[in-house]
Amino acid sequence: FDAIRDMRQFGYILLGNFHSHPSSPARPSDEDKRLAFDAALSYLILSLADKKPILKSFKIENKISSEELITIL
Repeated sequence: FDAIRDMRQFGYILLGNFHSHPSSPARPSDEDKRLAFDAALSYLILSLADKKPILKSFKIENKISSEELITIL
């Protein structure tokens, strides 16, 4: 909540959030979908389940997720 307050105070715009799944795939869990509070945000998930980490991004609206293309520059 402090981070959101600070962002608003300084005029920053939240574009998304991220978290890791240490032992499961890079896709939104039921809990991720339930907690998704803003359909405009990107929800990035980093899976550490395999030797090579996998990063994916999703839009989540009404508990339905759709994968976004990620371009890393």
